[in-house]
Amino acid sequence: MKLREYLEDPRVKYLLEDLGIYERAFKMMIEDGASAAEMNDYIILSTAINEGAALATFDRDLAKRAVKRGIKVVP
Repeated sequence: MKLREYLEDPRVKYLLEDLGIYERAFKMMIEDGASAAEMNDYIILSTAINEGAALATFDRDLAKRAVKRGIKVVP
């Protein structure tokens, strides 16, 4: 099964977000005046902050938001 391949892939780290991830995401959205349609981007940003991780994206808007918050962006 393809799903089993994804779940057992050692290169992947699965996360269970706590409510703090969503709280930070909402706060950032309010700061930026973002719409509800952008919620996923803000959850990604909040998770990157929580994990101390760099963000790999070609989405220019998401990259700008990440840099604004001190998140390393690649490429």
